[in-house]
Amino acid sequence: MYQNQTTKRPNYKLLLAACIFAASASTISCDDDKKVPLPERKSDKVEFFIAAEQGEASYLVSVPDVSKGTTSINGKGLETDTYTTWIFPTAKVGIGLKYQKGDPGLGIGVALGPDGKIVKSGSEFQIKSRFTTYGPFQQQVLTIVGGVAVNDDLKNTYSTFNFIDPAKGNAVTTIKKTRLI
Repeated sequence: MYQNQTTKRPNYKLLLAACIFAASASTISCDDDKKVPLPERKSDKVEFFIAAEQGEASYLVSVPDVSKGTTSINGKGLETDTYTTWIFPTAKVGIGLKYQKGDPGLGIGVALGPDGKIVKSGSEFQIKSRFTTYGPFQQQVLTIVGGVAVNDDLKNTYSTFNFIDPAKGNAVTTIKKTRLI
């Protein structure tokens, strides 16, 4: 198959858009002497959770619309550790999962407060088994790892299911099942 090999020119519009995005993302700051009071708002409408990073710090911010306007972490961002994944079992509750490279996974719960700010919700928790699959399930978060061999016996495997329940302070219920087939 003959393929026409032409030299591609850089897409300057795309490069310009990427530079503008990078410059605007780098303006997020937590500098205390530049606090601008933001108007309080009721969070009775759909809110979007945004995870943002500045330097070594990570923040969560809520906004009513991601298609217009601007926001700031000043006065309304919740500073958190960096979490690998955010899962939302309900419209106003989020669970952050943090991969720990072989150690138990860590988790945190957050919720949308009545003033539109994100607040911590429930207790921090550990997931002692590793997990490869996760998602929302009946207003909870479910993590799963399957195919774990008992004593290196590939014919004797089990799966671990972790149910994280925000309604119970992020209580974790772990169930191990063998012979699922």
